[in-house]
Amino acid sequence: MSDKEIFVIRRTRLLTWLLALQVLPLLLAMLTFYLVPKFEEIFKDFLGDDAQLPLITLLLLRSYWLSLLVPLGLVLFSVWACLKAKSPRPAMFIRITTIFGSLLYSVILFFALFLPFFKLVNLLQP
Repeated sequence: MSDKEIFVIRRTRLLTWLLALQVLPLLLAMLTFYLVPKFEEIFKDFLGDDAQLPLITLLLLRSYWLSLLVPLGLVLFSVWACLKAKSPRPAMFIRITTIFGSLLYSVILFFALFLPFFKLVNLLQP
């Protein structure tokens, strides 16, 4: 059996695992949609409308709805990589991209939402 035949046989199993892996970015996007509007209200109430927020926080507040496009794009790319690609390289690339991208996005989300809280704590200290 050649490498191409093995890849053809295992495509559907690989697609199942890749789609299961896409749950992680989807959960992060749902968490973003749940948390960001609540944090925006907290920032406005305690820091005021004219408060200087960090740039990463401002970017997240203005474009958090784009976080749903990432899981959608990864799902579509996963299906293409497993059903149309001639080699397993695109599928492995998607796996690595999903894992590292999810980790990076969670770090960005943490810093974007919690940096203003440090500012709030400094304001509340006597």
